[in-house]
Amino acid sequence: DWETFTKQLELFFITRDIKDDKKVAHLLVRLDQKAFQLIKQLVAPVKAKDKSYDDLVKVMGNHQTPKPSELMERCKFNQAK
Repeated sequence: DWETFTKQLELFFITRDIKDDKKVAHLLVRLDQKAFQLIKQLVAPVKAKDKSYDDLVKVMGNHQTPKPSELMERCKFNQAK
């Protein structure tokens, strides 16, 4: 679960006094290969290491839990009895 992972990582940053300039590196080295490849694809053509920590967390979070389609939600609502 991406949200849990990032919450734990942020606690790690606090306990180790990790500064903002090192957060991206810590995030990227803690990802498994599949997640690392995914995040690279999501931010391409920019390199993941060149994005901000907040940008990477947001991009991956949006991918993991996409915003529901307004059209689909309306359809579900109209079909409800």
